[in-house]
Amino acid sequence: MMERWQRWVSLLAAVIVGISGAGRGRASLPSEDPRFVVGDSSGIHPLPFEEFYRRLGILMNVRDERLRDGQPNPDRQAFLQRVQQGGQRPSSNGREAAMRAADLLRLGKIDAALNVLSPRLRDPRPDYFVAIVLGHIYAERGDWKTALRYHQEGLLDARFPSQVPGLNERQREWWEKLDRDYVPHYYRLRLQEAEERQGKTPAELARLAEEEQVLGLFPLPERGQASVQPVRFVNDNGEYEPGRLAAAERAKLPPDALAIVQQMLFWYPGDTRLFWLLGELYAAEGNVDAAFQIFDACTWGRQYGNRRLLMEHRHVVDTLRQRQAASRSPADEPLLGPSSPEPAAPEEPAPISMRSIALYFVLVGLVALVALARAVARRRGRGPLHR
Repeated sequence: MMERWQRWVSLLAAVIVGISGAGRGRASLPSEDPRFVVGDSSGIHPLPFEEFYRRLGILMNVRDERLRDGQPNPDRQAFLQRVQQGGQRPSSNGREAAMRAADLLRLGKIDAALNVLSPRLRDPRPDYFVAIVLGHIYAERGDWKTALRYHQEGLLDARFPSQVPGLNERQREWWEKLDRDYVPHYYRLRLQEAEERQGKTPAELARLAEEEQVLGLFPLPERGQASVQPVRFVNDNGEYEPGRLAAAERAKLPPDALAIVQQMLFWYPGDTRLFWLLGELYAAEGNVDAAFQIFDACTWGRQYGNRRLLMEHRHVVDTLRQRQAASRSPADEPLLGPSSPEPAAPEEPAPISMRSIALYFVLVGLVALVALARAVARRRGRGPLHR
């Protein structure tokens, strides 16, 4: 009997340990930072512009190595602390290593990110995100050929995980689509641009920069197509007009174009070509305030002021933006208000009628009678003692 109870106790303890161990395993699995994930439980839709711009600003701050009063900026400091805490123990799996490398990449520590992932290349079972993040690292270096190779290896040698902490099912499926279709297309476009610049003189490179067009991310080429005519942001007359896009050009854009470019900018925040494309998408939707803010940031902060097409579009957007702002302003009012109307003539008093006079005397008589009655009552109330 005692042995049976001991077996039951041992079995129960094993179950409890197993459950607690599984819970620790799930808790230790890193999760995507929800700030840099487009969409939510209701579906895939772009973030409101101001919110997206704020979050992108966080990623740009994380990349900024400049010190303020001897300290990193708060956004960078938060990532540094997270990397430091995670670096106190070795990565237990490829997914964890990929997340740590992604944080290092956002901090601009490319060599450190490679050092984290390199040992994982020898794993008997390749991890999907190890290959994908390696692609991101080489893209940051401008080595688009190697970036494309690692990305394709991730797609061929491993499968997109069925569950990704931090992503709901819709987001997971959408990310899988981006990795399968748009990221390789993006790498090929950037590789083609890099190859066109090889061997060029500084003067030739400057001319190529001046003539640079909007990144042709849309539409995707059909299977077997080497290239495709990218969307042109023009109206039916072939002219640039914010808020009006020719039907044939709009057909080249997927319904989630804004969301796609927002998410890719969270992955590649320093790519001004993507940022410029996002501005064109906002301009096509008629959101000239957002478009101008992006074009202005590209021009000054990202030093793209030598791109002729960008500057032309910035001027058109700014002109329309100012015109709309003026139309929203209240009309100028005269310094002096309209003259006051003539004061109304005082009304003449109505004449007193005989009926009013009669009522007056009746009331006076009633008041006199009341006063007389009160006087008689007081006199009777005094009695003999008061005489």
